[in-house]
Amino acid sequence: MPVAFQVSFEGRIVDVEQLAPNRIATRLQREIQEPIGRFLQQALSQQAPPRTDVKFVWSLNRAANERARRWWFYAIREGLVSTDGSHYKRSGDMVRNWNITVSRQGNSITIDASNKSPGSEFVYGSETQNQIPGHATTGWPEVQELLLLALEFVEEQAAIIIDREINRILGG
Repeated sequence: MPVAFQVSFEGRIVDVEQLAPNRIATRLQREIQEPIGRFLQQALSQQAPPRTDVKFVWSLNRAANERARRWWFYAIREGLVSTDGSHYKRSGDMVRNWNITVSRQGNSITIDASNKSPGSEFVYGSETQNQIPGHATTGWPEVQELLLLALEFVEEQAAIIIDREINRILGG
């Protein structure tokens, strides 16, 4: 199943927006939506981390790891996965298949991040989304961590924008 996450921020935007609707909407678009979309797209579209000589771990559970290892070598023998003889042959599709949408409706900013590539949840997921330990070890980013950083940015920027507009309106 592909990766799909959604994070929302609901804050004081609507209160101030009643006083200066066009200015707030423009600033939210320019100072939050666009930068956060660029940040996530850039962070998730980075080239794959370099390969390492560290033994790959599919699971922290010894029995599950052994089953996954056996399946991996079976899949190689049967031609189910493309390899260069010893490693998975990367096509680059996974890093190109991110779809990031940052939208705003009322007092809610929503960030959607999805990747339609098969297996992307194992490469990019968090613990609750089944990121394989070997992918975390080799440096693949965890989508959930990036979205939490994005959410912190949204909260900080929204507070700054709102405070500036309140001060501007009140003449401060």
